[in-house]
Amino acid sequence: MCAAANWIENFFRKMIFQSMSKNVLWNMLGLIFRALIQAGYLIVLSRNMGAEGYGAFAGLVSLAILLSPLSGWGVAYVLIKRLSNKQNSAKALLASAIKQILISGFVLLVLMSISAHSFFSIDIRSIILLGVSELILVPISLIAVNFALFFERGSIVALAMCLVPVFRLFIVIAFLFIESNLDIRIISEIHFYGSMFGALISLCVVYAMVGTPDFKFKYDWSLISEGNDYVAGSLVSSMYTEADKIIILQMLGAAALGPYAVAFRVVSVFLLPITALASVVLPRLFALTDLKKILTLIKGTMIFSVAYGLLAAVVLKYFAPMTPLIFGAEFFNSIDIILLLFLWPLIYAIKIVSATALTGIGSQRIRVYIESAGLFLMIILNIFVLPLIGITGSALSLLIIEMLIAIFCGISFFYQIKHKGIKPV
Repeated sequence: MCAAANWIENFFRKMIFQSMSKNVLWNMLGLIFRALIQAGYLIVLSRNMGAEGYGAFAGLVSLAILLSPLSGWGVAYVLIKRLSNKQNSAKALLASAIKQILISGFVLLVLMSISAHSFFSIDIRSIILLGVSELILVPISLIAVNFALFFERGSIVALAMCLVPVFRLFIVIAFLFIESNLDIRIISEIHFYGSMFGALISLCVVYAMVGTPDFKFKYDWSLISEGNDYVAGSLVSSMYTEADKIIILQMLGAAALGPYAVAFRVVSVFLLPITALASVVLPRLFALTDLKKILTLIKGTMIFSVAYGLLAAVVLKYFAPMTPLIFGAEFFNSIDIILLLFLWPLIYAIKIVSATALTGIGSQRIRVYIESAGLFLMIILNIFVLPLIGITGSALSLLIIEMLIAIFCGISFFYQIKHKGIKPV
């Protein structure tokens, strides 16, 4: 037992913490606080909207989130790259990023409005407000995160991450003192105003760091071509996590989606520490050139992540029966979904470490191919199993696809390592 404890301590001290600056810690804290705030927002909405109302809202937001990686066309990644290479001034890049988000966001908003109004029984005003929130205002607010990351302002990174969720939660709680009945029309307004205030303050933060954006600077069209490399992976990831909810809303309705969406969001919170650890390990992998050290780091990360996944599974197993007490009696069916997904943190731990390992050795394209195949298979499975066994089919499909992606990412990693001249041990 002591030997195991010493190994874990040495692993984190030598392989992880030495690559973690205060800024990375602030980044992790920002992610954790953001998740907690979003959990509070989820509880308030679910208890006051009911299963059907929340289901309609969750489905529409999922559609917006699915399209959101296209907003800005990868400008967030290109922005940091250009700043690092000193290709453009910060003021010029800020202006270009805002322009690119506004133009692409408007096009996506039109696409979302047409598709949502055609397939879902939701009023166009709510669709537009939620679309503006997720496709324009949220990407603009994240500009502050990217600039703060580049200038190594860790505390500002954490603050900027939480601005939009904080304002959304604050406004919805304040509104409940005036009106206790919430529907999707009211929530879409609250969502919009919370996003707007968060985006405005984020822009003020950016202005304080770099100054007023230089809108007179001639737009650089190469920003779009550079963003191509980042859009594909982000889009696949977004579609992978949100497509099932859109399919459920279309095939089974909002009342069925509500309990599933709550269960999905609850279990997703338990994935956050693994995601945060992977975000810390990835830069370390990029920095390593010795394949033996890479294997040691991945091995240690996998052991810790799997241990955490097992712990999270136990917690979810015992937490599931309390779901109706927290979110409302209408979400009783969420218990069954959480009990189906309770092993997801364990499977996700194996998948994310294997996928991160692939990216870390320069095989991101292979990862995108595998995840794209997983996305296609998940859509097919949902279309066939939902009419047969309902929302439990989506939960089972998710677990199956996650396991398959984990297996193929692991196999691909070992194959790549073998061809780099070293046998994994």
